[in-house]
Formats: sequence, C-alpha cells, structure tokens
Amino acid sequence: MELGMALKSAQINATFSGAFSKIEGAAEWKEGKAKDLKGVTVDGNKVTIKLTEPVGIFLLVMAQWPPYPKHLLENEDPAKLHLAKFWEKPIGNGPYMVTEVKPNNYAILEAFKDFYGPKPKIDKIKLQTMTEDKIVTNAQANQLDYYPVMSLDQVNEALKNPAYRAYPVDILYIRYLQANITGPDGSGNKKIGDLRVRQALEYAIDRKAIADKLFKGQASLIDTKIPKALPEFNKNAKTYDYNPDKAKQMLKEANFDFNQTIKLQYYYTDQQTVDLIDTIKYYWEQVGVKVETSLMKGNLLELIYNKRDYDFLYAGLSGMSMEEVYGLFHTDSPLGMNVFGGAKDKWDPLIDELRKTSDQQKRIEIVGKLQDMEANFLWHMPLFSMKQYIIVNEARLKTAGIYGNEWTNYDRKVQDWELKVK
Repeated sequence: MELGMALKSAQINATFSGAFSKIEGAAEWKEGKAKDLKGVTVDGNKVTIKLTEPVGIFLLVMAQWPPYPKHLLENEDPAKLHLAKFWEKPIGNGPYMVTEVKPNNYAILEAFKDFYGPKPKIDKIKLQTMTEDKIVTNAQANQLDYYPVMSLDQVNEALKNPAYRAYPVDILYIRYLQANITGPDGSGNKKIGDLRVRQALEYAIDRKAIADKLFKGQASLIDTKIPKALPEFNKNAKTYDYNPDKAKQMLKEANFDFNQTIKLQYYYTDQQTVDLIDTIKYYWEQVGVKVETSLMKGNLLELIYNKRDYDFLYAGLSGMSMEEVYGLFHTDSPLGMNVFGGAKDKWDPLIDELRKTSDQQKRIEIVGKLQDMEANFLWHMPLFSMKQYIIVNEARLKTAGIYGNEWTNYDRKVQDWELKVK
C-alpha cells in the first residue's frame, strides 16, 4: 500500500517518514529484505498498523495522509514518485474528483456523483496557481472566490473590493531570532554565549510597537515558540516586556564588550522584513550595541547550519506538530547540534517523552515544560506568531464558515458551499 511506497520515497516530509519508520518491519521493507510491510494488515475496510514503539503524532500524521489506490502506484519508482503520471489525475475519496490538471497552472474538480456523503452544491471548482501580483489583480477584478494569504499587503488590497472579507486564522507559524551559540568556527560564540546577553537583547526590542506599526494586527507577541492562541501555550512562561534600562544593566552584568559588532542576518527579501531588521538594529543600538545587518544569499541550509557567519538570524518556522517546533534542540538533530552545541540531559528527555506521547493533556504538560526550558537557554529568541488570512468573495460564495490552516488538511465542509450567482 502507499505507506510502503512512502517509506521508500525520496520526496517525503520528515514528520511523515519519521512516523512511518516506526511501523513494524519498516526497516526490512525499505532495504528490500521483505516482500511486505509486516506492520500493516488489511481486513476488508479495516486497516491495522502496528508500531515498534509509541509515536505521539501518529494519529495526526494519518489524518494528514490521504489513502491512494495501490494498483495505480505500486509499479512506480519510489525515488521518482513525485513525477508519476498519477498526480495529473489523482484518485481520492472526497466529494469532488479531479478531471483535469495543468501543472503550475490549474486543476479542475467536479462533483463526484457516487460520493458517500451529501451531494455537493457546487458542480465545478477551479484551483489556480498564480503569482502574487496576479492574486491582487484578479481579486480587484472579482475573479477569485476563495484564497489564503500570509501577506498583509495582499489582504489590504483585496479588501479594497467590498465583495471580499478576510478571516484571520491562528496557526503554528512563528518568527524569531536564532542565536548562533557555537559560533562560525564551532568553538563557541563568546559575544552572545552568556544567557544574560541574549535576554538583554530580547528586552531591548519593543516588539509591541513593531507589531502595531509593521504588522498591524497580523502579528501577536510570543515569549515562547508556542503562539498564545494555541492550547499548548504556557501562560506562566517567562515574559520579555520592552525594558531598555534592564537590557543595559544586564549587558553590563554580563561584561558585554560594547566595542564588538553583532551580526544580524535575514533571508526574507520583502520590504516588511527589511523594515523590521532596521528597527531591531535601531533598538539594539539604543542600548549601546553595535549591529551589522545583511541579507543571506545562496544555499540557505549550508549558510545557516554550516558556515554560520552570523550571531543572530531572523527566521520563521511553520509546523504541523510540536515535535517540529522543538526537534532542532535534540542532540539527534545534526543541524541543531551545529548551531547550538546541544544540551543532551536537558532537552532530550522532554523531547523524547513528547515524541512517544499521544494523550493530548499529557502533551500539553510536556510542551509547557519545554517552554519553561526556553527561558533557560533562549537559543531561539521569540518575536511574533503570524496569522494566516482566508479571503472570501462573499458577493459570490457562501462557505460553511469553517476556516483553518490552509497548509494542512481539514474539513472545510466544501460540499456545503454555495455559489450565490450562476
């Protein structure tokens, strides 16, 4: 079945591959030593999956992993699965069927007459791929009915057309400053190695003023890597309210060398990011810190985790699970070890426990402890969580009123959507 194909695929999300690797017989199957994936059995409509050890997010992973027909994929080369003809007309089990696909252009969905649930009220849907400038142009021309955006500029442009309404959605998408603890040569970064220096630089930034001026409602302040709108947020976590006097005092206590220059890099190229970086630089200079800013260009993976020619990197993270948020701090992450050096006795036990826990309340408790740990390390200095916006042309479309993270699968009740015009 497709789980076996996924295990051998060269193009698969690490969260999925990590979960699937815990299926009984996964290693033997992947290495070609077994004809079948031992841990997966099928009895009529019942599929049983046996794991070698608990996987906390296995149910979440399976909820995001749609079933595909074995007979259409089993003869494909796993290394080239993403190029298979199947994706030009994929087969699923929802209220719509794909009838036409033009890669990097559009796909046509038509109501599936044999759908087991209620008959969809809209007969045909066109999914379009387009550049940002086309999104704005088409919205102004009333040519889009439903689309998600992260750009506040696009939201504002769309709302100039009174037909549109924007629905904000809180998602696991955060912005932060990554501290290069190991330094460029791996021997340790003496400039920012003292926790008090990193704490001082966090206190020195008026994040509320930045959020109000640059993001205008899209950004929410965070003091951990968990957005406050999520149930896992630890309300008792340490806060870093703007306090430049405290920042100056902590820098002095840490014997910070004010003659050295802090290197702040970023890889986003939009004007909003440029303005943000300039503002952070301004705030740090107000407490006496010299700052050099630059745009990171080239192979980002190599530059961020191997070359590491920065003291702080302005970065973003979007994740499906809490394991993704904290996995970089575990010593089994080569990339994280390159930048942070690791703290095996501190981070590993909690992250290991999270990885094996599926009970939601217990997971919340573990993530709460991880957030407490953040303040003791501040390897990632939290800045903001960012809202996603769902733009709806309400002059033409009536949705089911359910809006979630458009980067994941969720039940939009699309079969209940209605067109107000013919």
